[in-house]
Amino acid sequence: MAETLFHCDDVLWRRFEMICRERDETPGAVLRDLVRLEVQRCERRKARSAEGIDERLLVRLRLLVAEALAVSESWGDLQRALEERALKFTPAGGGLVLTDLATGETLAKSSQVGPPYMALVRRFGTGFPGHPQPGIAAQALARPCPLAPARRTGFPVRPDRRPPMTQTLALNDTRSIPQLGFGLWQVPAATTAETTATALKLGYRLVDGAAIYGNEEGQGEGIRRSGLPREQVFVTTKVWNSEQGFDRTLHAAEASLKRLGLAHVDLLLIHWPCPRKDLYLDSWRALIRLREEGRATSIGVSNFQEPQLTRIIGETGITPVLNQVEINPRLQQPALRAFHAKHGIVTQSWTPLGQGKSFDAAPVQAAARRAGKSPAQVILRWHIQLGASVIPRSTREAGLKENLDLFDFALTEAEMAAIATLDEGQRCGPDPARFEMD
Repeated sequence: MAETLFHCDDVLWRRFEMICRERDETPGAVLRDLVRLEVQRCERRKARSAEGIDERLLVRLRLLVAEALAVSESWGDLQRALEERALKFTPAGGGLVLTDLATGETLAKSSQVGPPYMALVRRFGTGFPGHPQPGIAAQALARPCPLAPARRTGFPVRPDRRPPMTQTLALNDTRSIPQLGFGLWQVPAATTAETTATALKLGYRLVDGAAIYGNEEGQGEGIRRSGLPREQVFVTTKVWNSEQGFDRTLHAAEASLKRLGLAHVDLLLIHWPCPRKDLYLDSWRALIRLREEGRATSIGVSNFQEPQLTRIIGETGITPVLNQVEINPRLQQPALRAFHAKHGIVTQSWTPLGQGKSFDAAPVQAAARRAGKSPAQVILRWHIQLGASVIPRSTREAGLKENLDLFDFALTEAEMAAIATLDEGQRCGPDPARFEMD
């Protein structure tokens, strides 16, 4: 198991250049897709490794490491990303040891002279154990211009020039979601179609709506006005609290599809758990049915906490692809994000700017001055580098453009660490443990 984890990743590394060019995706996204395909193959043949270790566990480890690599700019970033996934790399015996932080168990080892280890060295360099020379990411960040061309092999240098519609996150059902989208909360129904069409023409490809927003008709009309093929637009909607329960959820989903004028949505969410109603499990079973019927391509939840997530996964065996929760510098929810990472659930951030409460914070202001960006852009970039999907809202074309302009700069490790200190557990929205409004 020890060497297989790293050596298999090295084989995948060699395929990155060709596959990334063909799909116009990051190597991290490609690796996650390849790993998920391997998960399916392993489950079909119920394979076990030569050492008697369940190969599905092996693949899961590869996936967790790949997810951490995909959001890391430096060795320090990688360590923090791994720790969020209850993992840790430690230099030992001239190589690296991957440890389970929950149990202290050694999961994998890699020889320092092995190609996978050297691939990590080539990527990070500075701060990497035993290798003081500047790494690719460090060199790029040190240049006067923050943009750098992709390497001929291995991971492309971040930041990159790829348009935001090509930045995707892999879902645990083998599909993917645009990392950056825009939300329709509080967008007036009368202007929703125009706002949606404008956003899509600017480059957004993820439109996040909900039945309770009262503007699903405009959401669907805006998609049609954009002129884009339906398969190029990722559409999300949500089932409201008053419609929870198996049959009511099925009817609510059909009503949303009718208002949207669509045959299916790409992602259907339960909007809030409403734990005192205790109907979210029945609603989740209804979403599973809707996915089976092709009315929702992927299914997930919103505002669920660890107890509700654990219950629906345990009762149905189906893990949500995504949990849309409040995340911003004042409410970072690291424990919930770690649970998501452990179970392959994408974190999606609502109210990502935290109503502007962190705009004047020293770490945000310092990063904005250094990068020549607005505080809002710095915070949205922070979400991107956390590996979250993020759905800011704006009704102004200038605001929509500003929120897209996140991919020609990167926050440094020090800036990410400084923003991490702003967490106060301070909510802008309701507490999911108590919110039950119909």
